[in-house]
Amino acid sequence: MLKNIKILNKLHMQYCAILSQQNKHEEALEHAKYAVIFGHQALLKTIQIAESFLGANSSEENPISFKDATNPLSLAELTASKVLPILVELKLRCVGIIDGQSANRKSMSKIDMKNLFGYIENKETASGINIGSIMQMSPITLPDILADYDKNVEMTREALLEKIALLCASYFCMATEKRFLSINANTTRKEAEFWHAKALEVACCFLPVSCPIIGHIWISYQKHYSPLQDAIVK
Repeated sequence: MLKNIKILNKLHMQYCAILSQQNKHEEALEHAKYAVIFGHQALLKTIQIAESFLGANSSEENPISFKDATNPLSLAELTASKVLPILVELKLRCVGIIDGQSANRKSMSKIDMKNLFGYIENKETASGINIGSIMQMSPITLPDILADYDKNVEMTREALLEKIALLCASYFCMATEKRFLSINANTTRKEAEFWHAKALEVACCFLPVSCPIIGHIWISYQKHYSPLQDAIVK
């Protein structure tokens, strides 16, 4: 169930942060990897849900075949038809957890991010998308576990932005732990920068600019990888 996948995604990031604070960066990196895996699974499950609303004729290669339909679309179908191209584009920009390489697929044509952000940006919603809200540990109650699952909720703007933010944070955790390990030469600094840059790319392309998580990732990137921080060797 997608709800459980999102819980596991956050859980592994929080566990990663705890281990990182204890300087157990090898173990923290393993949990960061699991966080990325669950972040990818959440995205793939959401794509499947969107396709299920649009019927058997819809696919990643042809996500807007609904335009040829003669029957009027339901609200769920209309929402899915607008967000599916965005989700597919996001999938194309994801990183392969095994080889660390981006998906080698041709990007789609221009996507309309207004379908996700809205014409008027909701700053209250955007302000809640930050590293603190993701890393803050809170108990999971029994009603949360037993609550009926409604896949329509996964197509709402808040749910989609949450999953994108979780994916960005997962990449950021990977970057952070690889950077710590690069100090002891257990991994290369380029790998850490790659994951950090990918987190920044996804955040800038798929989240509203007012989201605090974008500023957090950008400031951290400037701090650790800006050319101005490099020592001048004579």
